[in-house]
Amino acid sequence: MPRPWSMFAAAILAGASASAAEIRLENADFEAEVNARGRVPGWMFTQHSGTPAYELKIDDERATKGNRSIRMKRTAEQVYGMIAQRVPGNAYIGQTVEASASIRTEDVGQQGWVLVMSFLDHGDVLWQERTAPLTGTSGWQRVKLRGKVPMRTSDIEVGFLLLDGGTGWADEVTLASLDETNRTDPSAEKGDGNVTASKRGKASDSSKRD
Repeated sequence: MPRPWSMFAAAILAGASASAAEIRLENADFEAEVNARGRVPGWMFTQHSGTPAYELKIDDERATKGNRSIRMKRTAEQVYGMIAQRVPGNAYIGQTVEASASIRTEDVGQQGWVLVMSFLDHGDVLWQERTAPLTGTSGWQRVKLRGKVPMRTSDIEVGFLLLDGGTGWADEVTLASLDETNRTDPSAEKGDGNVTASKRGKASDSSKRD
């Protein structure tokens, strides 16, 4: 059942903070070869339900850095498709973390292609941040999200949601802690005044895993 959202955070075009401490992601630039099962190393794919409705490929013709990016195309009607990666998050409780990526689109509908960051308690979504949807056809854009890691977080998940028809690309994904020494109560966090135009809240059905 859909849950309420409050407007929050973020597509900002700026470099990572000089004080940021990198949280390592596997194959964050999508340069690794697809494995024998046809899967992208480090990343997992899911869709809302039903028969396969997405084409997921490594694109060696479009990249912001290096030689490759990831491409997702919707091939049949479906609520959402998602590619994501999880990292342990309990060491970052109380800290502000930032996810960023380069994304682009081709013929994407109004629901858009978004960068998403979720804070999980062993699979249950505690809190989620999304960038404003990128729609239509666009060149590469750098987008960012920030969120404070809530209590009970076991994992941080970073990924991309295609919420409409069309094709979305992603490249150069980063995740970092911005204030490693600041371990305050995350329940006191009211938002980041430097970010605009995205959604903050508990996940709706369009981002929960089956």
